[in-house]
Amino acid sequence: MTRISEEPPRDKDLSHLDPEFRAKLIAVLADMEKRGTPFKLSEGFRSAKRQAWLFGSGRTSAVMGREGPIVTNANGITKLSNHQGNGTIGTGRAADCYPMDPTTGKIIWPPPPDNDPRWEAYARAAERYGLTAGYRWKQPHDPPHIELRRKA
Repeated sequence: MTRISEEPPRDKDLSHLDPEFRAKLIAVLADMEKRGTPFKLSEGFRSAKRQAWLFGSGRTSAVMGREGPIVTNANGITKLSNHQGNGTIGTGRAADCYPMDPTTGKIIWPPPPDNDPRWEAYARAAERYGLTAGYRWKQPHDPPHIELRRKA
């Protein structure tokens, strides 16, 4: 059984996202900037290796398992995340974005708590552009996540 202790890199390349989703994501980020609450992309497309690594969190018996909270139900192999699209670069249909410090241009870390009004504003902006906001989900509650639903 292979164990990966090192976190695979995050992909922040907008060109690795589905063109329709990319356009909407850019619009959301511009909207947030215009409203004085800038957000920054932390992660878009995910490789199968990264998705499997994330799936391993909180699942010590998984191939890439380790201690921690469960952060995703998609294992990246038999169940793809919307971050993966159809599994190839250019098809990612989800992103994780965080509030940004406008003076440094860096993501605010640690992120604000879930009840911070910036998350609600981000969710509303995503919904204005036809995206689904993880902020609205009960389980897993995922404020940084926005996505374009998979086409049937």
